[in-house]
Amino acid sequence: MSIPKEIQDKFKEIGEMLIDFCDEKLNEDYEDLCLRLLEKLCRKRPSPLLSGKASTWAAGIAYAIGSNNFIFDKTQEIHLTANELASAFGVSSSTASSKAV
Repeated sequence: MSIPKEIQDKFKEIGEMLIDFCDEKLNEDYEDLCLRLLEKLCRKRPSPLLSGKASTWAAGIAYAIGSNNFIFDKTQEIHLTANELASAFGVSSSTASSKAV
């Protein structure tokens, strides 16, 4: 997949955060989904990732993928609270939910 030159550094930074988070708290399926969403956001013209902090975007991506896959449901095998997810990126849950794309 081709990432535009002007966003490659941001892609790498956010991608590393997402990989670390998924390795620690989730699984490979979540990692794949998060990275696919990151790629799509990088290719969007203009990319919304050009503004804002990498940690905020990483949290928003993880929040969006997680909420669509019922990560906040305690009955699921893999589950987290919104606060647990957001704090892993050093942001508040309201910040993560507002960036969830």
